[in-house]
Amino acid sequence: MNNMNRQITIIRGLNFMYYAFHSVLTPLLPLYLAKKGYSSAEIGFFLMAGPFAAMFVQPVWGYLSDRFRSLKAIIYLLYGLTFLSSIGLFLANGYIPIFLFTALLFFFYGPASPLLDSLSVKTAAESGSPYGTIRLFGSLGFFAFAIISASLLPLVGGVDNFRYIYWGMWVIPFVLLLFLRDKAGEGPALTMASMKSLAANREFLWFLFMIFIISTPHRMHDALFGYYHQTMGASPGMVSFGWALVGICEVPVFIWLNRYLNRFHELAMLGVISLLYVLRWSLYIVVKDPTALMYLQLTHAFTYAPFLLVAIQYVVRLVPEHLRSTGMSLYASVFTGLAGLAGGVIGGWFEERWAGPGMYGFAAAMSLLAAILFLGTRFYTRSREA
Repeated sequence: MNNMNRQITIIRGLNFMYYAFHSVLTPLLPLYLAKKGYSSAEIGFFLMAGPFAAMFVQPVWGYLSDRFRSLKAIIYLLYGLTFLSSIGLFLANGYIPIFLFTALLFFFYGPASPLLDSLSVKTAAESGSPYGTIRLFGSLGFFAFAIISASLLPLVGGVDNFRYIYWGMWVIPFVLLLFLRDKAGEGPALTMASMKSLAANREFLWFLFMIFIISTPHRMHDALFGYYHQTMGASPGMVSFGWALVGICEVPVFIWLNRYLNRFHELAMLGVISLLYVLRWSLYIVVKDPTALMYLQLTHAFTYAPFLLVAIQYVVRLVPEHLRSTGMSLYASVFTGLAGLAGGVIGGWFEERWAGPGMYGFAAAMSLLAAILFLGTRFYTRSREA
């Protein structure tokens, strides 16, 4: 195996494991916190406080990787701190300690995502492969470990002890990172002047605002669907399998959509995707059966999967290569941090007062607003170009 093929294999493995962790934490951590007696609003606050705090330091990690031209060292550091935070979380008792360690876990784990995306984009460009052919391994990891964790839960003693599954998984990414070849940035060195140019990029900043609008309901669903699904009568196994469907349904989209990404403008595509989100959240309002809700997760294939590819491609278009990690981190700060906190807190508030219909009604309204903004912006830019 030559160096490039080995590098691609390692990066695919890192994507596989990064989203495998998501497939374990996303459905099971809310259930773990609920068994400890916390309400949906408290769980939403716990899960989103860390990403919100990470929003303020996420660009710093991107800046450091661009400044010192090293992605490997920063990812290694973030993974180590995430693992230590998880030990504190699962050994803690009491509101303050659990809140603190949950926040720290996502505070360190979240910033690794844009750095891994940046590494994947760089490697895909160098090898001539589409980014989606690397990212789809993240979906496979999500699907595989959602199934594996659901199967292992009875063996470890249920949701109370799922930490043993989570801790055991960390061996794989730590080993993969040992063999990863670092990717140094290209182009001019990062300076404060170039950072100011990014901060003055009004098109990029407006795009981040629209990302906040469309991401808020999606992040709300990520944080609270497991809790809501269980209140509708789903077992922990059904919750995990529903999230497994989320992972596997992304794979054909990543393979198919790469052929058509360059045929349409990204803003127009994001506008259409936002309308599909409106339809998706409207279905969650009317569907009550836990089995039907589980299979409704397949609508993720027509919303988030294309959204991810199109949004990252647009960030790559708007941001110079030597600012790529910083730009990706700013994008992730909005998606996981700002939108994450808004979705968790507001969604928890709606769920407590009006249950699922209220929560998903808010999601549909936000998605409709996003569709108007994306399509309106595309119309404006197209008329200006003409």
